[in-house]
Amino acid sequence: MNSIGKALFIVGPTATGKTKLALQILKVIPSVVISADSRQVYIGMDIGTGKDLPTDGTKIELLHEVFPNEEWSVSHFQKRAEELAKKAWNSNKLPIFVGGTGLYLQTLVEEYETVDIPQNIELRKILDKQDILTLQRTLESADQERFISMNNSDKNNSRRLVRAIEVADYLRTHKQTTRKSEHIFSDVLWIGLSGEFRDLENRIRTRVEVRMNAGMIQEVEYLIKNYPSWNFPAFSATGYAEIRSYLEEKITKEEALTLWTLHELQYAKRQMTWFKKRLNIFWFEANDPHVHARVEKRLRSWYYGKHEPAN
Repeated sequence: MNSIGKALFIVGPTATGKTKLALQILKVIPSVVISADSRQVYIGMDIGTGKDLPTDGTKIELLHEVFPNEEWSVSHFQKRAEELAKKAWNSNKLPIFVGGTGLYLQTLVEEYETVDIPQNIELRKILDKQDILTLQRTLESADQERFISMNNSDKNNSRRLVRAIEVADYLRTHKQTTRKSEHIFSDVLWIGLSGEFRDLENRIRTRVEVRMNAGMIQEVEYLIKNYPSWNFPAFSATGYAEIRSYLEEKITKEEALTLWTLHELQYAKRQMTWFKKRLNIFWFEANDPHVHARVEKRLRSWYYGKHEPAN
């Protein structure tokens, strides 16, 4: 069987058990697990980003790729993902991409304009001092079409506004750039894990409390000590700014926990909104006690087809 071009994408909101499912699949199909998470890529940011590190020594690629003050973008992910997939295929293994950063996975199967446009550090220093309203007006002036096309969430996300302004500024003096993927992912199975939002809310609340008690405060203290400036995308991950505010005595520990939980819930809602727009995802209930068996059945049918090996 020729598995070149095949890849499994396991997606869905935070706290639905995506990594656990991927590690279970390793037991039935020779695979390589690759993280598709824009925050778990950072070294030293383990507890807050919710890295599910296997206890049996199994390696998950792209969990510890760069330090928080180093540049990491969609373009970096795309290139490394393609390299890792080719390596997996050469070893007759299935690349399994796991994560909630939908844009990362989208770039592997679709053209994505502006992905290789570099960051403009000097411009960012200026923009980082501006409030949301000023950023909105700046983008509307620089690229009205892009501003109008943004949803309400993006229009109120300073990081995305800054990136859009950065892109518009670059395109004023450069030809439009498209990072052309080799389209090496010719056969992708999208598996989604979801559930009732009330169940997801309970999962998220529990996970946040566990992380808080598992050393999150010490992790943030370490990051503050080693990275005095937090003007890096890494620190936009939920939980870190909230705990820093607590350590700086701006809010109480209970308030930090409440805010962190709220922001995790808001993030999960945005993730579900993004993924639900894709029509080619096979959705499974995360709380279904037979979810792993159901996914495995779908996976075997797709991966092996009529050539499934005998047990």
